[in-house]
Amino acid sequence: MLFTWLPAPPDSTPLLLGASLHESGEGFRFSVPAHTLATLTVVLRGELIHEADGAQPQPMPSCFAGGSRQRHTRYRAGPQSRWVSVLGRADLWPRLSGQQAGAFAGCFFDPASAGLDLGPQVPALADSARRDPDLNGTQVLALAQYLMSTLGDALSRSVTPPATALLDAALVSLNERPLGDLPRLLAVSERSLQRLFRQELGVTPKFVQRLARLHHAVRLWHDETPTLPGLADLAAAAGFSDQAHLAREFRELVGAPPHHLKAEPGERLGQDDLLWALQEGATLLAPLIFGSASAAPRIAPTGH
Repeated sequence: MLFTWLPAPPDSTPLLLGASLHESGEGFRFSVPAHTLATLTVVLRGELIHEADGAQPQPMPSCFAGGSRQRHTRYRAGPQSRWVSVLGRADLWPRLSGQQAGAFAGCFFDPASAGLDLGPQVPALADSARRDPDLNGTQVLALAQYLMSTLGDALSRSVTPPATALLDAALVSLNERPLGDLPRLLAVSERSLQRLFRQELGVTPKFVQRLARLHHAVRLWHDETPTLPGLADLAAAAGFSDQAHLAREFRELVGAPPHHLKAEPGERLGQDDLLWALQEGATLLAPLIFGSASAAPRIAPTGH
């Protein structure tokens, strides 16, 4: 699996995070952990197949979008498949469509059917790339940059709702304080806070806190492994009640047990390992979503 991360332009809106470029080589299965992202994916070569538990595998269309997901998502990439995914914070779709985030959470959708106009150049460029037998990295990079530019331009023309500033403050606060402190810190009621997260991200504040803790655990393991000899130590340092709590969260949100974290830093994870996307998310995306590349969530332990 080849992976390239392309950050969003420095002058773009904070809602636009960047783009990931993928090439599958011989083909493999992988999992995308639970997240609070707006995603736009264009398949340029081969195929992506969604493998849901208890359901028939579903080939994905050449262009599809999605919102927040509260469980990991399994895929199978065909041999020599190539695809581009543009990633933003989950409130990107509500900002562009006027709909609440719940309309996009937990599902895949055609951007055009949701009223998201990406302009005629996006499908034209994607179709041209798919037809080109000599598709190269430069073309893939150009498409990723154009997709980000298109979304960035659309966001710049939209009106920033008052809820965006409040959500920004809430996400930063989740890095530093227990969830129960947020209503007082932000001068809003608990009910208003719940409504804010559901309308803008399609999930609850508690779910976002769980993701923050999970990402913190991944960063801790790779940054401070010498001081964390075992998973029980990691669980305590990251704010989990105990090792069993850590294991349950990994199974539900990631789809793999936490002992996979013991892979050497920088090592290309094997075909059956599900954690490559989590590692990229924890190091690249979480700091952008929660407001600071150096912030380390200090979250009080909670019950199971």
